[in-house]
Amino acid sequence: MTRRLLVTLLIAAMGLLAGCVPPWTVIRQIVPNPMLGQTTFVVMPIDFAGVQVGSGSEGSYLADKDADSRRSWADDKASMNSLFAGALRSHAREDGLNVVPPSQAAPFVIHSKVVFIEPGFFTAFVNKDSEVQMFITITTADGMVLDELALAHATPSTLTTPGVGHRLRDDAEALGRYAARYLITRVTGVKD
Repeated sequence: MTRRLLVTLLIAAMGLLAGCVPPWTVIRQIVPNPMLGQTTFVVMPIDFAGVQVGSGSEGSYLADKDADSRRSWADDKASMNSLFAGALRSHAREDGLNVVPPSQAAPFVIHSKVVFIEPGFFTAFVNKDSEVQMFITITTADGMVLDELALAHATPSTLTTPGVGHRLRDDAEALGRYAARYLITRVTGVKD
């Protein structure tokens, strides 16, 4: 994990514990705000390239997995992408924003990159929560970077979330809600 990401996430975690900041950390935010009053955004698929899984690379995580486990991992990532985009769309829609798929055009584009996944585990005696860390970059349609933020979410390993896929899906959906809340603050100019 990069030092920058670690510091960013620690600041966000401290703020969440204190209850005084939103569930994201702004890395960069362009001023003046070109998104003020805008309503349409494209959401791109999640980029998982180079993701760290647990204490190593995705390749090392999958190295000792059988074909079914590898297929399940690919399905988990596809579900994360779908749930992230779905939560982002539905929560943004509640405030009048239209988040569309890449096949449509919009003045702003939301890019998300998952940089770390802790799959966690559930056993009868010892459990470890999942965690997903993500960067979001909002650009103009022609690629100019406007905003960058870091998000993270963890899901407890419990009887209701025993499988990795259960937890990662919960994490992705929460991250989609967080991203929608951020967009709403930028479009309305109202702090969260």
